[in-house]
Order: sequence, then C-alpha cells, then structure tokens
Amino acid sequence: MRGSDSMNIRQLSIIMLLYVLGGAISLLPSVFAKFAGEAAWLASIGGMGMACFFALLYSGLYKRMNAQSIDEYAFKKLGRLAGGVINLFLLLLAMILIAGNIRNIVGFLTIQLLPETPMTVLIFVVVLLTSYAMKVGLTSIARAGELFFPFILFILFIFIIFLTNDARLEELEPILGYGWEGIAKGALFFQTFPFWEMVLFLSIAPMATSRATMLRKAFLFSIIFGGAIITMLTLFCIMIEGAELTGYNVFPTFRLAQSLHGGGFFGRLEILMAGIWFVTIFFKTAVCYYVSLTLFARMVRSKEWKPFIYPFGFFMVPFTLVISPNSTYSGYATMKIIPVLTFIGGVGIPLILLASTFVGKTRGENINER
Repeated sequence: MRGSDSMNIRQLSIIMLLYVLGGAISLLPSVFAKFAGEAAWLASIGGMGMACFFALLYSGLYKRMNAQSIDEYAFKKLGRLAGGVINLFLLLLAMILIAGNIRNIVGFLTIQLLPETPMTVLIFVVVLLTSYAMKVGLTSIARAGELFFPFILFILFIFIIFLTNDARLEELEPILGYGWEGIAKGALFFQTFPFWEMVLFLSIAPMATSRATMLRKAFLFSIIFGGAIITMLTLFCIMIEGAELTGYNVFPTFRLAQSLHGGGFFGRLEILMAGIWFVTIFFKTAVCYYVSLTLFARMVRSKEWKPFIYPFGFFMVPFTLVISPNSTYSGYATMKIIPVLTFIGGVGIPLILLASTFVGKTRGENINER
C-alpha cells in the first residue's frame, strides 16, 4: 500500500515537529489565554507533560503492531467489520483535520492579506497545491521538511531575540488569576490540538522504522521541542500584548510580529511569521492528506492510492465549505466538536486496540493450556 514511499527516523521526527507547530503556533496562544489568562504559558507546559504519556501509549501500541500500520492492525485484530469501522472513523477524522487546516489558512488570508479574494478560490488553490505535493510522494515531502527545518528554527530564534526587548514581566501577574482549573483546561485542550491528532502517525511510522523505541523518541522529540516553542511564543504574547489582548486576537503571534521592526535593521517580520505558519500547516495538511488516501485505498481494496489524489482533492473543496462554512462555525467546531473526535481517535481507538491485543493474548494462552 505504501509503495515506494519511505523515510528515515530523522525525517519522521522533523515531520512530527512541523505537524505539532502547524496551526498551533498561531492559534494556541489565544486559546491558552482564554482558559488560563496570565498563566497561559503554564497551561502549555502542563499540556506538554500530559502529551508525553500519550507518546508512551502510541509507541507501546506500535510495539505490538509488528511494523504494521494502524489500519492494517485494526483489520487483523478486530476483523473486517470492526476494523473497517475504526478505519472509517480515522479516515473521517483525517478529512475533517484537512478541512480545518485549509479553513485556517484561507481564513488567515482573507482576514490579513487577501480580503477581496473569494474563499472558494483560495480553498481550491490550497487543495490543488496539496494534491500536487501528494503526487510527488511523501518521501519528497519528508526531504522538503528536512530542508525547511533549519530555516524555520533560525527565523523563530531571531523572532524571539527581538521580542525580549519589549517583554514586561509584570504582565504575568497574577499568575493564578484564573485558578488551577483554567490551567488544566488549557493543558487538556493542548491534547486535542494537536497531540491526540498524532495517532495518525501510526499509519506512517512503518515507512520509517519498525522499532517502537525509535518511534517513541520521535514522538517525545516533537512533543518537547514543539511544545517548548509554543510555550515560548505564548509567554512572549502574554508579556508583550497582555493576556486580555492575546485572548482576543485570533492570530496573536502574527499580531505580535506586526509590532516588531527588527531592531531598526529590517521590518515586516509578520511576513516571516506567516511564512512559518504556512509551511508548517502545509506539512500537517500533507500528512492528513496522505493518511486519508491510504486509508481510503485500503477500504476499497485498492493496491494503489495515487489514482485517488485529484478526485479526493476535488471532493475536499465542497467538503471544506460544508464542514467549515464561516469563521464563526470554524471557531465553534475547533473548541467543541473536534476535541471530541480527537479524543475518540487519539485515546479511545488506541486503548481499544491495546485491549484487543491483551484479550487475544489471553485467549491464546488458554487455548495452549487446553
């Protein structure tokens, strides 16, 4: 099913990190500020800690999968019917995430850069670009991730350096103004976006490694490194813009970049921040796109997934408009609907598959004893 696509564990780790950053670096500081106020950065740190547990859960499941993808393993352990239901849910989850990612990009473009351009046209262009990327293969996308990775880190480093001059520590007080409950809510939301979504990487992991220990290191690298970047950006959003303004802005890091002028050497740093966001969310969309295609191909018992690239892309245009018709509903879905879906996909399904593994093992031992 995977064909000639392959990548090494370094490339997989980088793709995972870009997936974590995709969308999150622009949207999460605002969500954290709404939940936890001045303690938004503590919510981010707490979310990182919780996510490490799920990294262990996913790598533990992968150890029992014997280098199979999660869809193959679901069919093997649960049968055609139950396994098909799980794969159908993962397919729908990946498609909804694609639609959400596309809607985030288009929403940003229509609000900040291209307000006169029809939304349908922008959605079509984004889908077309992603479809072309799928045509060249996930291997090429992984190599592109390696190429972009150092530039993204360098720009973020420069960005943070310039931010330190305007930071005000007094903006972090009172630390527990929203109480521990707000911090817990923010940390829990961090799981739904993006950590529980990373269950989809169990469809890609066999391309890179058959060893669960290597996959665990890749998960932990992306969670800790990506979480640290998001925590730093959240911290500076609070220290410079304040918790109230950060919670009010839809794209607080872009607003933060607009206020910088590069120490007088150069300006328009917000374009660099927007560029980072576009690149990272593109890789996130590409991962979801690939998983959707391979899951669909397996469900229709096709040995190739590439013939479905452009038909799937054309379907995603109206699907995105239906799933997220406007920014108001998009915000509602992000806060209320998608967390439930990611909980089922990122927590429920792995636990079901792990339970089926232990049940199958117990039954096998009982048969051998007889």
